[in-house]
Amino acid sequence: MRTAVILLTLFLVYVAELRHYLQHTLLLIIVALLISIAAYIRFQSWENTAWLIVLLWFTFTLLIGRQLFLVIFHHQIWHWVWRFSVWIGLALIAGMGLALFDAVLSHFAEEEFFIAVSGLVLTLFWLLIFVIGYLIFTAPRNLLFSKITFPVWSVTISITSLSLAAFLLVPWLLQQYQLSFSPHTVITYDGISESTPFVCEQMDIQVDTITSEQIKHDLIQLLEDNPVKTTLTWGNLALYRHDADAAAQFRTALLQEAAQNMYTTPAHSIKWGQYEAALRAHQYVLLDQAFPDLFSEVDRQVVAEWFTAVNERAMTIEWVDWLYATAYGKQPQGPYENQEIGAGLLAALMNYDLAADDLLTQNEEYLDTVPLGWQQIFRNTDDSYSYQGVWFANAWWVNQYRQQKEENNSTTDQNIELSINWLLFMGLPDGESLSYNINGEPTMALPYLFGSAWTQDPAITWLAGNTLQQLLAQNKVLKGHFALDPLAFRDGQKPSVGSCLLFGNSGVPTNKVSLAPDKVVLRDGWYDDAAYALLNLRFTGWHRYKATNTLPLIYQAGPLVSERWTSEKSWWLPSGRSAFRDKRVPREFLNGLLLPKSGMPEMVWRITAVGTPWLQDPPAYAEPEQFFTSETIDMATTTLSDWHGWQHQRTIYLIHNGLILVMDDASSPQSSYPPSLIWHLNGSGEIQEGKIHLNNEQRIASMAWAESDASLISRQALPSNDLYLRSPDWELLYTSELDTELKTSAAFLTQKYAQGDINLTYIGENKNGSLINWSLAEDEVILLHNFTDSYVEGDILGTDGKMVSFIQNEVGSKICYAGGTMIRVQLHNPEEDTIIKWNETVLDSRWWQWDDQWLNVSLPNADNYGCLTINYD
Repeated sequence: MRTAVILLTLFLVYVAELRHYLQHTLLLIIVALLISIAAYIRFQSWENTAWLIVLLWFTFTLLIGRQLFLVIFHHQIWHWVWRFSVWIGLALIAGMGLALFDAVLSHFAEEEFFIAVSGLVLTLFWLLIFVIGYLIFTAPRNLLFSKITFPVWSVTISITSLSLAAFLLVPWLLQQYQLSFSPHTVITYDGISESTPFVCEQMDIQVDTITSEQIKHDLIQLLEDNPVKTTLTWGNLALYRHDADAAAQFRTALLQEAAQNMYTTPAHSIKWGQYEAALRAHQYVLLDQAFPDLFSEVDRQVVAEWFTAVNERAMTIEWVDWLYATAYGKQPQGPYENQEIGAGLLAALMNYDLAADDLLTQNEEYLDTVPLGWQQIFRNTDDSYSYQGVWFANAWWVNQYRQQKEENNSTTDQNIELSINWLLFMGLPDGESLSYNINGEPTMALPYLFGSAWTQDPAITWLAGNTLQQLLAQNKVLKGHFALDPLAFRDGQKPSVGSCLLFGNSGVPTNKVSLAPDKVVLRDGWYDDAAYALLNLRFTGWHRYKATNTLPLIYQAGPLVSERWTSEKSWWLPSGRSAFRDKRVPREFLNGLLLPKSGMPEMVWRITAVGTPWLQDPPAYAEPEQFFTSETIDMATTTLSDWHGWQHQRTIYLIHNGLILVMDDASSPQSSYPPSLIWHLNGSGEIQEGKIHLNNEQRIASMAWAESDASLISRQALPSNDLYLRSPDWELLYTSELDTELKTSAAFLTQKYAQGDINLTYIGENKNGSLINWSLAEDEVILLHNFTDSYVEGDILGTDGKMVSFIQNEVGSKICYAGGTMIRVQLHNPEEDTIIKWNETVLDSRWWQWDDQWLNVSLPNADNYGCLTINYD
């Protein structure tokens, strides 16, 4: 209905424009502008007045169109071809302009080619209106219009105004487009700095080691098992086994590629070949050193000429370079910008004396003027875990180039260590490879091995070895890769790092901004069936996806929650954009808050049918509010602010030994449509007693919700995806019964918690709090989550902070809390003296008292968090 009113209004504007003179049209614009201002004052949101902005745009376009029509007719050159050309031009202005304006409002959250398609559909829409308007209102009145004279000065003003608008708007649009990749938003957190971008827990672990000999054996075995051995595979085997036969195979394959001029032809939309060429240069030099008689002088001449051609092609500007230049705000250059692949190739060629003689200066200028590698960042700013391995290799080549010029410094060494830790702190506990924002399941064994070879860190070495063993157990293989030095491996030891809050480099290479929120990792340990949760805090970078404040993964012996992916490609897109990743991944394929489109986004979607009915432009970052860890419970609270007037606070609790709780609280006082929350689940899927079972061959697990939420949840089965084995099996959509808020709780039960009884309830009609009660024999967990800023009480707990919990198990009883100035817990009031410890320190009795079996504890700082233990002496 709303869209019909909008379209009718636009059509009436068109009629009014045809029937009246210039002054009437200007009056209409002024009236519409006043209505827009009044509506904005009333609603405080452009969404509710977006259609009036469209009205203004449409009126202005038709004003120019009318003047052009009349002048053309007046000068006796009016004919159908010219008339239709003018219509097409005006339709392009209106259609593409509206699409771009919608893209600006959404911070260019959609794939650029989809924005172009949307603009073309809108162009056809306006063109259809022009034609209909002419047939109905203009054609029968040709005689009347032929008598109208129109002053030339007004046409001059119109054309000049349009040109000036374009002159001013194009640079502004470019600026908005570039800022969409790296918004200058400063978010800080206590303890986070450039030198310490991570806040992590240290855990007590059982010692577990893996030997360097085992790692080398497994690495070679995975290469040997690959039935399709490429040039790089033979090179790896030759180096790792010091195998002359494999070296000979490498020589044959390399010379064949040189004869075919591989990586020297136009790359079109993907310049990945530059990385492949760099890998071959790297292996060629290492094998030439390891087997001095492998290549003849003629061979070396052939290879040198081939790499000269590769260098020349790398410096050739192609159309895809203009895309990067537009996004990065720089002049187009030939080296591939993705993961600094082009820089890695140039550095490798320079390091190994394989660069073209006439391009030495140009290579140096690029490497010396573009900020690159570990000198400026510790991780690639693309939001994809698996891209780090590619960036590592390129950063290493650039680092070698810098070392030759003696330009490295302490920042470089620090960033190398941070880059390895960033990978380690997100690693899965059982050695499976973590991946997000990419189709398929690329192994992370090789990036882990990079870290092992470069830093000799026993923790990343253990993770690399564990990942190799997982690949062998699953009958998988390894492809050829960046050649490492097996002698650099050391024995590995199980990591001791626990839950982490991670900040990271943000922006793009030419527009680096300060550290920004990246991920939250909650982990139960590093044993095979340990519970794990990963929360994404960003929507930035070149390879970015709409995952702000969503959960890419909840994991325990396989995924419980994962993201939805498809192997389908868009045939009409360039190969570099056809894969399902980055901005092509819709928000509803993730695990988080969903908002229906309204206003201009809804109108554009309904007209064009491009996209989905859900908003796709979450804010760039979710801000960490609270993060704390303990031996009993870990917690993280993050807030996504001002998403079309909505604020979404998500709190995740990991109660050690297998219980994960997720609390979502979203609100918008001015909303007129209900929000939703979506989950994608892995497992068997049977629903029983307020739970959906998520069992697989390795585990028993389930997800539970409050009984009052059951009627608001819909479930559907998802198609299988052979390419992505972790593809979810089920989709759960929770839709709020209110337009202005969403409050819901979910519990994921694994290990011993999957066997007990759980009950989720809400406190008060307005859902002031969420109460979780789990029990099994003598074990018990009661947790009260406070959705408000005031005191809330339920069952045996009360707090004016974010959370208070009572946890009892074989070790003893603990009361944990987060925030607030007071907590209350109903317990047995002992006759003997009571000793209360706060984080293992005895709490002075002036901070607590008994009140009719209620323990009242006053907290000196509302930002405090921790755990209390109670001893009865």
